[in-house]
Amino acid sequence: MVDITALWVIVIIGTWFAIGVAVALVLGRRGHDAFSWFVLGALLGPFAVALAVGALRDEQRSPRQLQGSRPRAGGRPGVDVLVGYDGSPESEACVTRTVEVFGHHLRNLTVATVVPFDCGESTETRATAALAGVANRLVGSVAIEPHLLLLHGHPATALTKQAVEDGAAVLAIGTRGAGGHLFGSAAGELAKSVQVPVLLVGPSACGADGS
Repeated sequence: MVDITALWVIVIIGTWFAIGVAVALVLGRRGHDAFSWFVLGALLGPFAVALAVGALRDEQRSPRQLQGSRPRAGGRPGVDVLVGYDGSPESEACVTRTVEVFGHHLRNLTVATVVPFDCGESTETRATAALAGVANRLVGSVAIEPHLLLLHGHPATALTKQAVEDGAAVLAIGTRGAGGHLFGSAAGELAKSVQVPVLLVGPSACGADGS
């Protein structure tokens, strides 16, 4: 005979974890720290929903401008390009290759990295330092001051939104940010973008997808 009490305990525990994990999956997909939310979801179960509501409000965070001014259309002729950067060798190659491809035709160059909405200050500090390093390496290779941005959220979503808002002609990103790098899957998502032409830059070659 089945122990009804034990069965109910299993159902309650299973439901508890299922709700918590579902919350974590949804928020992770939206650009929050997935690991932290999995831990919270497993511990808090349905109570994590209340915290998730507050986290959703945090999604209205504005980009943090670290250097340069917001790209402006008009003025001298040229191309406005947004480059996604995550610190990986592929993203380093993407910045270098983008400058080589467009050269003196660059009118505005924005380099942006994306961190989770609810990441800690240490994560933002590391991302900021990495972007500063990019700017230092670009000195002398471009005639314009690069615009550095720290964005929050899901990488593909945040980069596409920023590119559209800035009126960028091209969004460039490295194609192999796997192995723990933030943009590991973003390149594949961005390749399907219909909002802005995408330049995909591999380790030794580059390709474009402007569909």
